Amino acid sequence: MNGTIQVVGATGFIGQHVFDALAQGGKSVIGVSRTKSRYANLPPERQVAFGREGACVADGVSAVVFCAGLAHIQNPSVEEVAAFREVNVDLPVGYAKAAIAAGARRFLYISSIGVHGEGSVDPFSETSGFAPADEYSRSKVLAEARLREVFQGADTDLVIVRPPMVYGFNAPGNYARLVSLVQKGLPLPFGGLGNPRSFISIQNLVSFLVRCIDHSNAGGQTFVVSDNDDTTTCDFVREIASAQGRSVRLLPVPRWLFVAGLTLLGQGRAARKLSAPLTVDCSHAMNTLDWQPPYSLREGVRLSFESSR
Repeated sequence: MNGTIQVVGATGFIGQHVFDALAQGGKSVIGVSRTKSRYANLPPERQVAFGREGACVADGVSAVVFCAGLAHIQNPSVEEVAAFREVNVDLPVGYAKAAIAAGARRFLYISSIGVHGEGSVDPFSETSGFAPADEYSRSKVLAEARLREVFQGADTDLVIVRPPMVYGFNAPGNYARLVSLVQKGLPLPFGGLGNPRSFISIQNLVSFLVRCIDHSNAGGQTFVVSDNDDTTTCDFVREIASAQGRSVRLLPVPRWLFVAGLTLLGQGRAARKLSAPLTVDCSHAMNTLDWQPPYSLREGVRLSFESSR
């Protein structure tokens, strides 16, 4: 797709990787965050000022990639629940309306596999029902519904992407917790967690998002996406240790005890997510966009530590 691409949330974990990949690919890119704007391959006269007053999409932008969002809050307060609504629903809707007004051709919204629930014996697909289990996921369900209303009948295409847990260098949330635990060198209670899991590396997710920008078949679609290389929580922890050249002792703690113990420590939500089966059938994404994940899970985990060296 020709034209400038605007990345919203360009200083966040996903947004900065999307911005950098587009810039390195020679695309004209505008990056917007709460604190500053970034530009790549764009002449000075096109580098407009972005204030914090509201959503704004620059003239000449052909696609908007919305990466901003509020997440990784274990037990949100009333004020934080309101913030979920403001940041995860109202903000993308505002940018969606601005994208339509600016004549953008495509709007990519990064949702979450969590809209389908914390886990399932059967793989999640785009047609799986909604079963959000926390305020973050509920805000994503609401945002998707509001965005579909906004784009109904518009000339701008809406593309929704629902990834599982994203891992990589400096990834927040549960991945950061797992890395920190492995680095402590203590025995860990993950040996009994043989639940199948899908993950996606930041490199694979960015590859897919770039494909969504450029591919004609992406318009109007919703995609679930992953590494297409499922593992178990237990083996994922082993991969994290191996990528750092460490050995790790995993204790065979049963799931119920794992969840109960972490719940007492205020980490019940994280424990339930890590111990539940959650896999993704991303065949629709791969077939529709003729896309293959560039990296295996093992390669993706190793890349997350090579980036820190």
